Amino acid sequence: MDGFRAVKTIASALKSDLPVTLAAVARVDDRVGERSMDEDLARCIDDAQSSSKFPWQFCFVLGGGWRRADAAADASRAHGLDRLF
Repeated sequence: MDGFRAVKTIASALKSDLPVTLAAVARVDDRVGERSMDEDLARCIDDAQSSSKFPWQFCFVLGGGWRRADAAADASRAHGLDRLF
């Protein structure tokens, strides 16, 4: 299956039930939600779709993957560790 087509299909399915999708995404990315300073879920899905060639990239971006990876790396450095695993 074409990666772009798969990403488009996943994005469309997630947008079809935003409350359920929000519950899942908010568990891994606390910046997405309905509070005044939160990021809009539909826009996050659009951003993840436009920057992803493959489904795994889409999921990584939508779930705040880079922010979570940076936080893990920062925490490791703060404890004097040079490797995460």
